[in-house]
Amino acid sequence: MGTKLGGGGVQCGQNVKLDFVLKSNKKLVSKQDDINSRFIVATLYKNGQAVEITNDAVATLNITRCDGDKKCYRAIVEDNKVKVFLSDWALELEGELRCDVAIREEEAILTTMTFGVKVEKACCTSGDIEDAAGEDVITELIEMLNDYQEYKNMVTSQTVTITRDDWEYNASINKYECTIEKDSVTESTYIIANEYEGVLCDAEIESHNGSYTITAPVKSSGAVTLLLIFLRGNE
Repeated sequence: MGTKLGGGGVQCGQNVKLDFVLKSNKKLVSKQDDINSRFIVATLYKNGQAVEITNDAVATLNITRCDGDKKCYRAIVEDNKVKVFLSDWALELEGELRCDVAIREEEAILTTMTFGVKVEKACCTSGDIEDAAGEDVITELIEMLNDYQEYKNMVTSQTVTITRDDWEYNASINKYECTIEKDSVTESTYIIANEYEGVLCDAEIESHNGSYTITAPVKSSGAVTLLLIFLRGNE
């Protein structure tokens, strides 16, 4: 299907023909750590004959990952085809995904034969890329501040890395939270996020006595590097 440019950036789709009776030897390919960019469009057959999917049908993509973990994802049915994105969970590990598509209609469930998606190892993991981008951002910011006379010799800084597992879901506000412990917190502290990771663009940062609480609408896909800037003259 090639690629297309959309609201989420570059996207790449692959067509696959799936049969409820006949086995498929076709193996799709993807890349480790790709996010919101890889999708599958499946055309369904029954013993070689095209199957019509009704508007009442519910389609899901079922995945078993190479580590044995399993998840099920709701798919979109349009133009008598099934479309579904491969999640960041599906593309987190190098290896092969074992997949099938299930169609649920009333009390009946019909599942296609299994097909594979080979997840090729990324040259750099998301953590590697984020760390490198974070270092560039931090270096530029410190150099920029030092260029201004009023900030000269008044700035101290510290970097903090938040991993993906540091975020905890708070059901009462339907958001993710994490806490950064600090020995000293002042009103003159600025937090600047690694620009590579978009999760903090809409984040709320609340200062407490000795800590920061960061609240974000979605969970980070990987590590986030923060730069804490302290203006010593205003403490």
